[in-house]
Amino acid sequence: LSLFDDLRDDLAAVALEALSDGVARLRMKEAPTVEWRNYSVTAGRAYMKDNLVCLSKRLLDSPSKVRETVLHELAHIYVYRKHGPRARPHGREWRQAMQRLGLTPNVYHNYACERKPQQPKFFLECKSCGASFGRIRPLKRNRIYLHVGCGGVLRKKEIEAK
Repeated sequence: LSLFDDLRDDLAAVALEALSDGVARLRMKEAPTVEWRNYSVTAGRAYMKDNLVCLSKRLLDSPSKVRETVLHELAHIYVYRKHGPRARPHGREWRQAMQRLGLTPNVYHNYACERKPQQPKFFLECKSCGASFGRIRPLKRNRIYLHVGCGGVLRKKEIEAK
């Protein structure tokens, strides 16, 4: 086995220990299943209806990161079970559950990760000054958008096929 495999086994043990500890602290009847996924930016996700916690193979490289992420996602499942789907994902109930688990209720992680740079798919042009802009997402329909620089109306710019 490589050093990476040994580390992964150690982190899996930490995940199960954190899960067991969290289930006991929250007095949950059933522990969720834990799976490792290839997430590049997301540290973990909770699938409430499937009773599943998924963890990032890429980001979670230390016991403290694994423990914090497991408990964060466990708090989501706990809140869903106790308060149903109307409870806000990082609302009051979730923050209280995080405090019961002994954690500061942080919504986002600050782990080092790389996002893939996205290329603009939609292009806009100002009718007044002719300035062009690239966007990742399309603008909403039936709305008028103005150029902050000159106040002109923005419209879709047709890109010629190469």
